[in-house]
Amino acid sequence: MDGVKIETFTRDIATRIKPSIELTHKRGSKIEECIRLGNFETLCKRGEMTVDHSKSYKGYGVRAIGHRHRLVTIFKELEAFEIYKNGTFCDLGCSNGYITEKIRHHFDLEAFGFDRNSENIEIGTLKYPNVKFGQVDLNQPYGGSQTFDLVTCFETLEHVGNLKAAVQNILKRIAPGGKALISVPIERGMRGIFKYTIKKIIFGYSVSELGISEAEYFRILFSGRRLSNARPPADGYGTHFGFDYKDIDDALLEYEANYTARNSGMTRFYKIFG
Repeated sequence: MDGVKIETFTRDIATRIKPSIELTHKRGSKIEECIRLGNFETLCKRGEMTVDHSKSYKGYGVRAIGHRHRLVTIFKELEAFEIYKNGTFCDLGCSNGYITEKIRHHFDLEAFGFDRNSENIEIGTLKYPNVKFGQVDLNQPYGGSQTFDLVTCFETLEHVGNLKAAVQNILKRIAPGGKALISVPIERGMRGIFKYTIKKIIFGYSVSELGISEAEYFRILFSGRRLSNARPPADGYGTHFGFDYKDIDDALLEYEANYTARNSGMTRFYKIFG
């Protein structure tokens, strides 16, 4: 059994960051076998496979309740769109396709899921055969021609190194007359202070990824300064710390996108119109 090193980035507060882990299984055959036998979640818990992000929506813990509330809001926002049956749908940062499949099934769409992690794509292909999966690097501008009636990107942009390129990826994939829905965590102001305190006390998070002290991070939070200035340049980020939704606002304005934005709880939602 050969160890295989893969990069994995968390997409929400439910998952502890481990920038790289050693996998001790044969790719492909073991994934297919564990899904067939129904022990996929057990292997994820043991660290033998990429974390199953669908777990963060299950159970009765604080994290699961918050994530389910966000999922309900996502569907309310999508219902407000005029989504036509059999339309095309693209989910960027889809993880293993759990939410992608829910949206596909609810609206009866032709669905495409894209994620950076190849193992997520492999698992999604096996678990959700009605979704077409592929890899994407949102740090690289989109140069393709394929567009979609609906584009979504949930709890992903906070982990991307090149936010402007990521926003361009979303905008370029929206078909004429199409729509996009984005969700990102709110890490600024009092919400950010509250969330950081909870993450530190309950989950043991730290700002070590930023290379600054906790006191300095709190000073930035209290001052209202741009949080992203605390982030060192990187290809991606494991935690939400240093993410600032104002960078997305700036990118959408620069690209002259037709959009609306609103905050709901701990999440900021963007609705974009093609």
